[in-house]
Amino acid sequence: MESHEIAIFVALMVPLASLCFGLTLRLAIKPFVETLSAITKEHRRASPGQAELRALRAQLHDLTDAVESLRAKVEFDRQLVPGPSGGGGSLENP
Repeated sequence: MESHEIAIFVALMVPLASLCFGLTLRLAIKPFVETLSAITKEHRRASPGQAELRALRAQLHDLTDAVESLRAKVEFDRQLVPGPSGGGGSLENP
């Protein structure tokens, strides 16, 4: 083969080989990319649920703290004001 024949052969084969290689990659990688995309979408859908769960846990913690605070205040009020059980007594009339 002469040098110009080699150049023509390379000029024709390189684009054909790259076209075949590109089509093979496209057909082989397309299902992988679609699967990866679906997994990513599912993960994005799952994340808001997890964020909501964290928010609900924080809200539960805040409500628990508020209830404990109210219980302490009610107990304090019971000690100051006499109730039907006779508890307390700093405000009782002698």
